[in-house]
Amino acid sequence: MRFVTYNIHSFGGNDHRDNLDRITAVLKATDADVIALQEVVHPTSERAGLDPHLKRLADALNMKYYWGEAVDGFGNALLTRLPVLSHSTILLPSLARPKNMHTRCALRVEIDISSLHDGAACKPLCVYSLHLDHIDEERRMRQAEELMNHLKEDHTVLLGDFNALTRQDYDDIHWKQITDHRINSRWEAPRSDLMRRMMEDGKFTDSMRVVYERKGQYGKHPQKTKTCWAGTRIDYVLTRGFDERAIVDGKVLDDGGASDHWPVMIDLDVECLKENQ
Repeated sequence: MRFVTYNIHSFGGNDHRDNLDRITAVLKATDADVIALQEVVHPTSERAGLDPHLKRLADALNMKYYWGEAVDGFGNALLTRLPVLSHSTILLPSLARPKNMHTRCALRVEIDISSLHDGAACKPLCVYSLHLDHIDEERRMRQAEELMNHLKEDHTVLLGDFNALTRQDYDDIHWKQITDHRINSRWEAPRSDLMRRMMEDGKFTDSMRVVYERKGQYGKHPQKTKTCWAGTRIDYVLTRGFDERAIVDGKVLDDGGASDHWPVMIDLDVECLKENQ
């Protein structure tokens, strides 16, 4: 089963021009079963009278879309051609007020995967598209804690822009470069508390780390594993309830500047969800 996560920069490319056609081409080439999108504006179109971009994207991919609004037409989406059993939005507010410009959300979608197994009875798969705070690690950790309160499923896939670093991705030289860049840009100092907590306390597996380790590439070429314009890896596909051997393959895709993030694609063996396995 193929998953893709992609922050689409509010339907605007690196050139600040409408990127609907470009991200459509990028995503169509993946032939994914599930696509999680972040920084989605909905409804929006480049001119009056046209269907919203999100609907046009889903139609072009022969998928249905599910929308999770964080605030005022901004949020996450999930696209799939598989039957959906339920969907809901979990707000992850980061400031004192319950809903403001820094509000984030996670979109939860429960998917029936039996059609992937010739109609055999299968447990449903819960997939989340999420986008965490871009300013402060403490806020991200509070958002993740709120999300974890809702995660009750045995088998889960979290996809999204976590805006969070993993220290082991970088050698000391690259970590210092990130630190210096953030100081010069007046950003928060680099930390990796959130991703460590997701792995240790949340019992999640970082699927791309498994892929890189399997290929002997992990931590050696940070510029080749980056997922965003800043040269860091902050977009993840995390799995829980699956053996590492179920992570078949994965890669970060070159989108040619269609967004300021790159899509992350993972192939996952979901055989364990068949009933009586």
